[in-house]
Amino acid sequence: MSVQDKGKCKFYRYTVLGTRCILMSPEEWRKRKDSLRHFCMGGGKGCSVLMLYFRKNNFKNNIANNKLKREILSE
Repeated sequence: MSVQDKGKCKFYRYTVLGTRCILMSPEEWRKRKDSLRHFCMGGGKGCSVLMLYFRKNNFKNNIANNKLKREILSE
């Protein structure tokens, strides 16, 4: 990460279509970029898109962990 990228959200990246949040489609980014860009520049703090991303990943991890625990306990 370069010095100028410090403080930006790690999902705010340069793409062929320009700098955008890579968690969203380019079409969705075009519609919402004015209301979301300040979250991207602030490291993602308070971003609803980032919150949904982490919530989904945490849910998937919890399911996997619970499945693993059940397998271990059933042995």
